Amino acid sequence: MILNWIKAGAPYGSEDDTSTPKMVKLETYPADVVLEKGRKQRILVTAHFSDGRQEDFTNQVLYTVNESAVADVSMDGVIKAGKPGETAVLIKAAGRNARVGVGVVADALPDYPDVPANN
Repeated sequence: MILNWIKAGAPYGSEDDTSTPKMVKLETYPADVVLEKGRKQRILVTAHFSDGRQEDFTNQVLYTVNESAVADVSMDGVIKAGKPGETAVLIKAAGRNARVGVGVVADALPDYPDVPANN
């Protein structure tokens, strides 16, 4: 039996196999993040499957960030804000991907001028 399987090219399932649920979507929470410099936010990643099942995939995905000076992301999905600006965290798993938009805001100006209201 094993010899026949090896002779057949050692296939793993079939492309027509509908009994095995396939991942159809990755969902992130939150979808977008606005942070002050030095603050952190954890991303939660949920995988949706063709059989309707949902599974926490937070620790089973690959995280990368477009602009590492603006924000950094750890292997377990924690974003840490760097310098002010915008970037995106890209999330990849099993042929699916998602993104989380990240904005880092600057400190408030200490001596902002008092502007009179015109209304």
